[in-house]
Amino acid sequence: SNTTSRSDVTASLSIQAGCPMGCLYCETGRSAFLRNLSAEEIIGQFWIAKKFVADEIASRMTTGGRLQNLVFHGMGDPCGNFENLMRATEVLNHQEQFKIGPKRMSLATVGVSPEAVRQLRHFPGKLAWSLVSADPVLRKCLVPAARGTPEEIVEAWRDVLLSQTGKGNIYVEVLLFDGSMKSVKKEVSELIRLLTPLIELPGKDRVRFNLIPYNPSASE
Repeated sequence: SNTTSRSDVTASLSIQAGCPMGCLYCETGRSAFLRNLSAEEIIGQFWIAKKFVADEIASRMTTGGRLQNLVFHGMGDPCGNFENLMRATEVLNHQEQFKIGPKRMSLATVGVSPEAVRQLRHFPGKLAWSLVSADPVLRKCLVPAARGTPEEIVEAWRDVLLSQTGKGNIYVEVLLFDGSMKSVKKEVSELIRLLTPLIELPGKDRVRFNLIPYNPSASE
């Protein structure tokens, strides 16, 4: 879990044990994929995190610090276990259960294919796409499971955002392997070119960028 302020704590939940995507930049992607987690196992992570936060607050004799937000950004890709993810979401969102509203839920996916992306129109929360790179050759190298061109996946994201009646937006996450200003400017230029169909959708701030410096793992 991650504490962003005294009254705002976010839990990151896993969807799968291991990950089948095999992304070369990801430590989890280098590990073996074991299985999909059940809806109950996904919910259980949140319950344990909620209890941990409550116990921490009690031990410090402080107030606030409630677990209010969750992100499906742990182990695995949400699109690979979408049915169980949606079952878990229904329980977490239920007013007689955990009462986590859609605005407090988000997920991140590599967007492995147009078909995988389009199912996300049913997800009630916020969305993030780990595009990794706007360069199709580099993206395919780093995300070997990817199917379809980046342009085809952008079109799928466009369908998802259009289904949200002008209210939804998407965070696009890109890795920066070279932190020079020249490299950053080139990446941003490529991003704008690729994502123009999303940027031009009606509504405010439909696309937001998250440029992430690459962090080598201990095994490299």
